[in-house]
Amino acid sequence: AKTVNFDLNRDGKLDTATWMTAEMQVVRDECGDTSKDANIFLVDNGSYPGGLGFMDFGQRYGYVHLKEIIAAGIDPANTIAHELGHGTFSLRHPYERGQPAVDDPNLMTWWANPAHWRLRKNQWDLMNP
Repeated sequence: AKTVNFDLNRDGKLDTATWMTAEMQVVRDECGDTSKDANIFLVDNGSYPGGLGFMDFGQRYGYVHLKEIIAAGIDPANTIAHELGHGTFSLRHPYERGQPAVDDPNLMTWWANPAHWRLRKNQWDLMNP
């Protein structure tokens, strides 16, 4: 664990409004490891209401809001896998591909939970060209 003074606007939250905010950059610069294919930062108090994490498509760095995940009773591993799906494999949420917003038990469904762990064939194909 590492403590980082990221709170540039002094609101007590990590600014996760867009990719990549100045506050996210502070965490990345202080804690990132460029020798790894992916970095997941476990952080508290993300600024996006209801957001559990953020990793943009094709990116190496992801932010998972551990405090919010635990409060929601969700296994952090599901959210980490979901965010890695975005960053490492550029997978989208089902609704962004014209499918239902909740595609149980799809890992990439908007609200990740322990029941969401499967991938659709089109997702598998993107991961295994």
